[in-house]
Amino acid sequence: MNEGEEGGSTHLRSSRPGRRTREGRVQKHAPTDSGGVRVSTATKKSLEKVAEEFSKEVTAELEEGRAQALESLERVGRETAEAVAKIIEAGNKQAESLTRQITGSAELRSRNLQLRAIEEAVGEVFDMAMAKVAKASPAEHEKAITHLLTEGVEFIGPEARVDCNASDKKVVSAVIKKLNHDSSKLTLGDEDVSTIGGVVLTSPDGTVKFDNTFEARLERLKPMLRREVAGLLAGGEAQLPVKGKVGEGDYTGELKNGKVAMPPHESMVSPTSTIPGPAAEIPIKEPVDEETQKSAAGRIRRKREGK
Repeated sequence: MNEGEEGGSTHLRSSRPGRRTREGRVQKHAPTDSGGVRVSTATKKSLEKVAEEFSKEVTAELEEGRAQALESLERVGRETAEAVAKIIEAGNKQAESLTRQITGSAELRSRNLQLRAIEEAVGEVFDMAMAKVAKASPAEHEKAITHLLTEGVEFIGPEARVDCNASDKKVVSAVIKKLNHDSSKLTLGDEDVSTIGGVVLTSPDGTVKFDNTFEARLERLKPMLRREVAGLLAGGEAQLPVKGKVGEGDYTGELKNGKVAMPPHESMVSPTSTIPGPAAEIPIKEPVDEETQKSAAGRIRRKREGK
């Protein structure tokens, strides 16, 4: 037996864990008491509690962030929808405005074309009527002058001055002589009137004139003719002229103070003479006869139909 065995000391390792001393001996651990176990469990519970609270805080923050994100998305969605609605509304208003502009422009253009067609038709009928009057025979022309003078005397009076164009002075002078036998005191003036036919009567004091030339008579009938042509363009039927006696002439005033006298009669329909002739053949409600009117109406229809 060696010395280690006799003294109770050994250099052999213990079966239990221990700590090697400075002399090389292994010191045995003391057994762990119950207090050490309790400290370890409390620490674990504290850590679990802290972890649970932290998890709750993180979850709450995430929920709050999610709610804010959803609210932001809803707000952006509403704002986007409102913006889109405003854009659509503005586009619709602009489209309506453009539609109105285009429609108004088209209507204005159509109206202008219609007015132009009316004026062209009226001018054509006017020229045809003037040409027909100019081709009247001498006998018919004298009857027309007699008719126009008689009508003028009824407005101005029996002492009127009568003016006409240069080519009609001879026939007008002859008619004046005939009328003067019936208590009239007409005088032939020196003024040369620019007209294809007819007369202009002036009161003795020069304040009032009565234009009863062919041009003036037809010019007075233009508004009515425009209405008839407009009716044709609108798809209606033209009213055929009514043969009748001549209407009134132009009654204008030339007062000494520069003012214009008012006409004594407003109506232009009532007949004032029964003397026949080319002037009497001019209808009261139309400037041309039935044949001319039908011809003009036919041309207007053909223009509308594109023939």
